[in-house]
Formats: sequence, structure tokens, C-alpha cells
Amino acid sequence: MLSLTIGACMLIAWCVASVVFFSRDRRSVIRYMFLAGRPVYGFEMIKADVSSRGYLYVVLARLEDEGLVKSVAEGGRTRPPGRVYMLTALGAHVACEEHDRELLKR
Repeated sequence: MLSLTIGACMLIAWCVASVVFFSRDRRSVIRYMFLAGRPVYGFEMIKADVSSRGYLYVVLARLEDEGLVKSVAEGGRTRPPGRVYMLTALGAHVACEEHDRELLKR
């Protein structure tokens, strides 16, 4: 019975940590894309230290599922194929709300 309780506590702690990290990375990705004002590649966000490489694409996929981000496959002769990410109208609206909320905190 005690091991089940410890296991349950560890699961709850892991879930809470995942939500906290996701929401922080989510805000960072939306803010970066909003301030860039143009479509961006995932590697640009990694270089700018917006999120870790392993977690960035998970965040981008979730944002795309929520309708906040749109991705388009892109590639050509001069660069390898990749995906470019951009905010949707809803994503830009959420970014503006986040920005206003931060301004009100000050």
C-alpha cells in the first residue's frame, strides 16, 4: 500500500512538472514567434534558446493541434527540407493577450 502511495505521488509530481515546463515553453515559443514577426524554423528557436531541442517540437505540435501555430514543409536547392512555423490569427491574438497581461503586471 505504501509503495502505491509513493508511486502515485511521483506520478502527480511528474504531471505537475510537465504542465509547468510546457506552459513556460509554450509562452516562450509564442512570444518568440510573435516578436520575430515572420515565419521561423525550429532550429532558429533552438539557437535562440527558446526551448530545448527535444521538447521544442513537442510544444510546436501541441500548439499546432490547438490552432495557434501553422507549419509548412519547405525546402529547396539551397537548403535542406524542413518546416517553417508561423502564428495563426488565433495565435497572434493569444500572443497579444499574453503581452498585455505582462505589461499589466509591471
